[in-house]
Amino acid sequence: MDDILKRMLVVESEADKIVADAQAEAEKIMEEARRKVNEQNAAAQEALSRDVEALVSGKVDAALQAKGAELSERNRRTDEEMSEFRRSLAPHVLGITEELLFGCRQGD
Repeated sequence: MDDILKRMLVVESEADKIVADAQAEAEKIMEEARRKVNEQNAAAQEALSRDVEALVSGKVDAALQAKGAELSERNRRTDEEMSEFRRSLAPHVLGITEELLFGCRQGD
């Protein structure tokens, strides 16, 4: 009977060792899995950052181009308006100049 108990204790001790080894191996596997997940998360975050940067940069570039086109169009319209204004004043410039020059002398 002692022999059976001793064998049972040996078997139990071996089982405890197998369980402890299995737990240690499971912890190693879990740690490796966590490490890989963290690496994948970091890589995904970097890729997302690059994509967002490219998207924002593209939007900013497009907005700047649109703004530049709008400013060019406004400048063109302003130049046209100034030319039209000058043309409308041209017939009156001589008369106004004479009035200013000679009109002031008469008032003296």
